[in-house]
Amino acid sequence: MAGVDATGVPKLRRRRDAFANAARQAALAMLAERGYANFSLADVAVTAGIHRASLYRRWPTKSALVADAIATAIPVSPGDALSAHGGRLEELARALARFIESPVGRAVVRLLLALPDDLELEAATRNAWTELMGGAPGEAGVDPELP
Repeated sequence: MAGVDATGVPKLRRRRDAFANAARQAALAMLAERGYANFSLADVAVTAGIHRASLYRRWPTKSALVADAIATAIPVSPGDALSAHGGRLEELARALARFIESPVGRAVVRLLLALPDDLELEAATRNAWTELMGGAPGEAGVDPELP
């Protein structure tokens, strides 16, 4: 079939996924090395080896890219962790602790402390976190409306 590789994945989808992964990895590396304020989307494009216009089309702001990169960098979905371990929050807490101890995790913590200064990043991060959490709080018996 035209446009499909040997694994059955459409070639265009594979290219889009590779593009997105390269951008996310470059953004996370820069976040860890430089801090949020010290890089731009143009820097990410150069580091990832991708066109700036394509990057801006996918993520119109640095805040949007960073929030997306953080959401995909967290190694475990809370809903999956809770389901796989009978709703035990300890497993989720351990996975998040391991992430926070990593270079990217430490950068994310620093970034979260700076959120009140960047309302767009705060909103993007809150949306990414809400999407990541899914129904996990309710499944664990925690009020999902708690901040």
